[in-house]
Amino acid sequence: MPAPRLGDDEMVMGELLKTQKQLVTEMQGLRRDMRDMKLHPAREEDLMIKDLDSIETNVSQEPKLVQMSTIIRRVYDVRTKEQEFTVRLAVDFYWEMPAGENPPPESQDDGDWIPEWTPKFQVRGMKSEDRSELYTTENIDGKVYVHAETMSLVVLSETFELKKFPNDCQDLTISLQSLTPVAQCKWISPLDGSLPVQIRQAGMCLDDFELLPDYPYTYNLFTTQHSGRVFSAIEIKMKVTRQARYYMTNVWLIMFLICSFVLCAWAVHPGAIADRWGVDFNLVLTAVAFKLILNDMLPRLSYLTTLDMYVLAGFIFLALATFSHSIVPLCFHTKMDYSALTLPPLSVEEEEQVIDADLISFYVFAFGWLFWNLGYTAYFFVSRNNEISSFRTMAKQEAEQIDSADD
Repeated sequence: MPAPRLGDDEMVMGELLKTQKQLVTEMQGLRRDMRDMKLHPAREEDLMIKDLDSIETNVSQEPKLVQMSTIIRRVYDVRTKEQEFTVRLAVDFYWEMPAGENPPPESQDDGDWIPEWTPKFQVRGMKSEDRSELYTTENIDGKVYVHAETMSLVVLSETFELKKFPNDCQDLTISLQSLTPVAQCKWISPLDGSLPVQIRQAGMCLDDFELLPDYPYTYNLFTTQHSGRVFSAIEIKMKVTRQARYYMTNVWLIMFLICSFVLCAWAVHPGAIADRWGVDFNLVLTAVAFKLILNDMLPRLSYLTTLDMYVLAGFIFLALATFSHSIVPLCFHTKMDYSALTLPPLSVEEEEQVIDADLISFYVFAFGWLFWNLGYTAYFFVSRNNEISSFRTMAKQEAEQIDSADD
């Protein structure tokens, strides 16, 4: 993805700014000579000085063009439940050294020199930050530039959209905003044609996420308005997709086995309702304990995720099986036939009909559970493919929009 380049108009503006600075310097020297020699009346001198001050004010209002580049060295601790992630950033700034700066010689620079003017910025949405800065000078094309190297370790808050979990795709947004208005400082892309944003994929430790292969990130270098003033800003979106294999193995498969075990209760005689209840309620308690563990994976949501739908269906299946074990025998006999106050009979009337009805209920539950799992599996993979395809299309559109724009 090609980086936005500096336009011809801004190059002309830079040359004009240089010419204006030279003019102001000459006029300042002329003003000092006029005051010393007193060649003109005081009134005319004051008027000329006022004009010179006006010109200086206009020149000083020209913004400093600051080349900025951001390197995302590492992203890790992507926590879905806390909805946050940690990123290590390296932000570089280059700007032409203003008059009056006195950097130490390179042989005497021990890294503690701080220029009188520096471009200040903030990371939006941060929860904590550890920042260090280093300033040096570089000679580029015969001009002296100040080079600011900023290293930041930032914990950022990010609102995740989890309706399709674990098939969700997320934008990990890193937003930097200048604290100096555009009238004084304007961020631009590097003049050497390099990208203003780069990432080191070897440093990515995304837990259960992975970078989108074709478009791992997009960025936008723009201006934003805040409190009536305009500031430079850059927004970087890391495009990540969740790896669903972990959840299919540790959640879907385990829940499938727990719920399928209830079919084993049909091996017990339908008249032994208490024995079947022992199987049913133990499986329900096991599923509840498993659901409590799953709650640690996600924040509290007001909607059902794709995985929640399956877990909830498993609970419904266990509940219906328990009701079936209780109701089917009583459709043919009363409680008196299985009275605990008398000796249980060796046989009851219509016992064969009870067993046949119970067998029918077994087939209904077994095939119903099988068809539900087949349908859910098909929906799961179709939903995953559609989600990733839609996410890739949106990332491509964002990249094309940035490619067609300039600074």
